[in-house]
Amino acid sequence: MTDYKNLKLIASSSPHIRSNEDTRSIMLDVIIALLPALAWSVYAFGWKALLLTAVSVVSCVFWEWAYRKLMKKSSMIGDLSAVVTGILLSFVCPVDLPWWAVIIGAFFSIVVVKQLYGGIGCNFLNPALAGRAFLLASYATAMTSWAIPQIRPDVTSAATPLQIMKEGTAEAFNTLMQNYSISDMFLGKIGGSLLEADWMDYSLEMLQKAKDKGVKLLLPVDTVCADKFAPDANSQVVKAGEIPDGWKGLDIGPETVKLYCSAVADAGTVIWNGPMGVFEFPAFAKGTEAVAEALSKTDAITIIGGGDSAAAVQQLGYADKMTHISTGGGASLEFLEGKELPGVACLLDQ
Repeated sequence: MTDYKNLKLIASSSPHIRSNEDTRSIMLDVIIALLPALAWSVYAFGWKALLLTAVSVVSCVFWEWAYRKLMKKSSMIGDLSAVVTGILLSFVCPVDLPWWAVIIGAFFSIVVVKQLYGGIGCNFLNPALAGRAFLLASYATAMTSWAIPQIRPDVTSAATPLQIMKEGTAEAFNTLMQNYSISDMFLGKIGGSLLEADWMDYSLEMLQKAKDKGVKLLLPVDTVCADKFAPDANSQVVKAGEIPDGWKGLDIGPETVKLYCSAVADAGTVIWNGPMGVFEFPAFAKGTEAVAEALSKTDAITIIGGGDSAAAVQQLGYADKMTHISTGGGASLEFLEGKELPGVACLLDQ
C-alpha cells in the first residue's frame, strides 16, 4: 500500500528550459520554416498575399510594443514571437481580407489573447488562431470570401445539377437554372472545352422529362466566348452550341442575361450555385454581375452556395443584399439531393 504521507513532490524544469536556445532563436527557426509556405502563397495568389502578411506582422509587432509601453513593461518585440503570430494570422485569413480587419485581428491576438494572459508561454490559446476565430465571428462574410488562386486547379465538385436531376430533385422546383460557366458542356461538342459524353443521353432524357412534367428548364441561348483564357482575350457573342473551334465559353451572352434576370425577378426562392462566367476577368463578369444585381433587387429568399459564388457577390458588392451566403457549394447540392452530410449527421446525433 502506498504511503502517501511520506511521498515527496519533486518539481523540475522542462527540457526546453534547460536548453541553450533562447526564445528569439526558436522563433527565428519557426519563421524560416514558414518562409516556403509564404513563397507559395505569393506564387498562388500574387503580391497581395505578401502585402497581407506584412500588414499582419507590422500590426502584431505594433500592438505588442504599444501594450507593453502603456503598461510600463519591458519590450518583448525582440523575441520575434509577435512576428510569428503575424505570419500565422495572415496564413489563416483570406488574401482579400481588408487591412483594417487584419489590424483588428492582430489586436485581439496580441493584446487580448497573448499579453492579458501574461505574455508568451502563458496564453491558453494560440494567439493567431484565436484572432482568426474572432474575425470569423465578427466579420463572417469577409472571412469566408476566399480568393481564386492565380494557378487555377482542375477540380470538379462532387455534386452537379445533372446528378440532382438524376435523383429526381428537379421535379421539386418550378425553375431549374443551369448557370455554370461550363454550361456549354451540357449542350454537346464545344471547341476548346470538355465534354461529359457519358451524360449526353441522360441530358436529352432530362430535357424531355422536364418538358413532360412542365418543369421550366432554362439553358443559355448565347455565349460570350474568347480565343484564350486571359483577361485581355479577344471575345465575341455567339449562339449556344456555336462556339468556334479553339474558343472557350467564358460568360453567358446578353440574351441569356435577360432570360435569367427575368426568371429570378418573379421567384420566391433562388438558390445560386456557381458564377455565370469567369467573373475574375472584368471582360467576362457581366453575366455574373447582372444576375447578382437582379437578385439584390428581388424580394425572394436568396441563398448563395459555393466559394466562387460567395466570392463573386462579395467582390461585386452585393453580399449584404443576399439572405444567406455559404462557401459550401458541393455540400449544398448534396444536401438538396437529400444525401446525408457527415458534419451535420454527427451534430444531430448529439
